[in-house]
Amino acid sequence: MIAILNQASVLGSDLFYYIILEEKKGVNALFGFLNSSIGAMLGELYGRSYGGGVLDVKVYEAKQMPVIDPSELDKDEEALIEQAAKGLAKAINERIKAEDVFETAKPSKKGQLGLLEVKAREMIEEAIEVEKDAQKALDKTIYDVLDFTEKERNQVEEGLKELQELRMSRTKL
Repeated sequence: MIAILNQASVLGSDLFYYIILEEKKGVNALFGFLNSSIGAMLGELYGRSYGGGVLDVKVYEAKQMPVIDPSELDKDEEALIEQAAKGLAKAINERIKAEDVFETAKPSKKGQLGLLEVKAREMIEEAIEVEKDAQKALDKTIYDVLDFTEKERNQVEEGLKELQELRMSRTKL
């Protein structure tokens, strides 16, 4: 599950659900929360798994998910979440660009090593590490704002990992 800011106000297919806030305040905080590990864990808990490990959250399930209340945040908390969320979005975009470079660097014949393939693979690995760091930064920000203890933070991380592994293991049956 990933939340996307629809800054272009484009229409999406039935694969996308829209969250429209009554007030514009807090859009970035909600965006950050939904893309945090807590948001991912809630998606795992409230969603459903389909073939191939695909996670789907229906509208009525999403409506039941507890989320951060942006109106309860002060300006500093909202700004911290927005900055961390934008960092993650930028890192994801860079990983996608690296994957595109890799696709063009692959040779046309199987078993051969493309001239730029090694460098492209290194770019992907670096981009993945940057994305992981950005995810950790967003998670830390959300945990700090919610005043989670170290134990609670670890429980979220471990719980999310277990839920994802369980969903993926069902695809192997």
